[in-house]
Amino acid sequence: MAEGRRKVWEREVERSFKHLHTVIEKTRWELWKRVNDVDVFAGEYGNPASSYKIFKGTAHIPGASPVELMNSMMALDSADKVKTFDSAVDVYETIETVSEDLKIDYVRAKLPWPLSDRDMIYTVARRVYSADETTEEQTPLKKGLKPIHPRDRSSFETDILRIPTERCYVWATSVTHPARPPVSKVIRLHVSIGCLLFEPISPE
Repeated sequence: MAEGRRKVWEREVERSFKHLHTVIEKTRWELWKRVNDVDVFAGEYGNPASSYKIFKGTAHIPGASPVELMNSMMALDSADKVKTFDSAVDVYETIETVSEDLKIDYVRAKLPWPLSDRDMIYTVARRVYSADETTEEQTPLKKGLKPIHPRDRSSFETDILRIPTERCYVWATSVTHPARPPVSKVIRLHVSIGCLLFEPISPE
């Protein structure tokens, strides 16, 4: 694995996590509907002049700890496992393991004719934060290592994240990978940010 590519992925993961935390805390959420014991919320993120709608679902999962749930999601590495909850998935594979807590996954969904199949490549990362844990970073952007999806950013980024309770995150954001270039007649999707957040609702 090229060292430069690994650093780009790690930087993109950190950027997306900071963005994720901002979205979770600052979105104006309203209950939209309830589906199979899942409360689905809709929200608008951004300012009144430029906002977009996002969605989240919340549910109680008994019999497993947040860490166990987080690790089970990181263990997904084949279409057979994913098809247990998403029948449209035709191909799902981990194409590169960057570290114990970061991998690159590829997924292809088969859609009925006349629709074209869709595919995605994204990082999958996990992280555990204890209650009241605070992180602070100031990271210079190194020359020659641009983000995969360029954005207007200053030469330094400083962020302080305050996590209000113990939380386990599994989150994803789109990247590119030389092992899976775009395929003709398959539409490549872009995931800005997607997350599974597990947290205890009681001490038991």
